[in-house]
Amino acid sequence: MLIPALPQFQEEYPEIEIELGVTDRSVHLIREGADCAIRGGELGDQSLISRLLGSSRWLTAASPRYLERHGIPTHPDELTAGHVLIHYRLARTGRPTAFRFERGENRVTITGRSFLSVNESNAHLAAGIAGLGVLQSFEWKLRPPIQEGLLVPVLTEWVRPNHPFHVLYPSSRYMSTRLRVFIDWLVKLFAGLNKSQPPTYRSADDNHNRQINARFEDVRR
Repeated sequence: MLIPALPQFQEEYPEIEIELGVTDRSVHLIREGADCAIRGGELGDQSLISRLLGSSRWLTAASPRYLERHGIPTHPDELTAGHVLIHYRLARTGRPTAFRFERGENRVTITGRSFLSVNESNAHLAAGIAGLGVLQSFEWKLRPPIQEGLLVPVLTEWVRPNHPFHVLYPSSRYMSTRLRVFIDWLVKLFAGLNKSQPPTYRSADDNHNRQINARFEDVRR
């Protein structure tokens, strides 16, 4: 999400040089000499100044190949029997994240059987595209492979609460003009994403996925 937007920042501020580190672990800003960090989820370090950037929607998806083999789930509870999940393991805790679903007053949390769990987001996505199971990830992360037909959304009538993102920077460090400009640009970037309407995806009720079900029935016969 950030890197595809950086050409815009480069065009507006060509004199600013960015050194970008990408990791799924929590970074100690002062010890590692970082000016700021973008962090998702709940904030643990209260010694840092935080600024809310926005939040991301979640999607649940699987590859067409996986759905041909296992069928299309119509309720989250079905993920606990006959389906395989791809868990994302948090680097800071070492624990896999549960799948969470909400629909009206209904709340469902699923751990399920996992053939593979990973602690890096690109590997998590690659495992889903490879057909190793069902994954739950950010909408902006899954959007391109869904549009390319590599993944298919499932359980689209169920949602997971949006995931907040903050930019953090040390309270003891003087905020340079360059850092202030970058943070202000981040706020505008996320504001634009938050105002955008959720894309319409072809879900398990659409004709595309009915064809998957038909092929699955042919295989069983």
